[in-house]
Amino acid sequence: ALMEEKKRLEEEAKRKQEEELRRIEEEERRAEEEERKKEEERTRKKEKEKAKRDLAKKEGRLLTKKQKEEKQMAEIRRQALIASGVQIEGLQQQGTAGAPKKVVYGNRKKKGPAAKDSTSKEASPAPESRPRTPEPPKAEPTKPVEEERDEWDVSSEDEEAKPAAK
Repeated sequence: ALMEEKKRLEEEAKRKQEEELRRIEEEERRAEEEERKKEEERTRKKEKEKAKRDLAKKEGRLLTKKQKEEKQMAEIRRQALIASGVQIEGLQQQGTAGAPKKVVYGNRKKKGPAAKDSTSKEASPAPESRPRTPEPPKAEPTKPVEEERDEWDVSSEDEEAKPAAK
């Protein structure tokens, strides 16, 4: 009976030890699985952040530390100028552009023959002004200039005159 009791205790101790080993292995496996999931999550997060950064680079929104500092300093200077009462032309234009424009009703172009008349009147002064501009340069210093020209100048004039005659 003593041998059976001793054998039973040994088997029970062995069984408990095996259960403990299984439990430890299971915990290690779970811990490894959790670590693997965390690592995958970190990797996914890094890739997402990198893609976001690359997109910002492509769109030109990504600023270096130096660029951010310069932008901040420029903003501080702009605020100081505004506070001192200096009128900045670019900012004034932005401010007026944001205000809604006043609607003017009587300034629309009319359709039909009235519109055609107004366009023909506007187009006619332009052709009249063109012939007036070439007239002043026409002076008669051509003979003294011809005397000073070399042989090759005269021959090139003859070549220019021949295509014009054709």
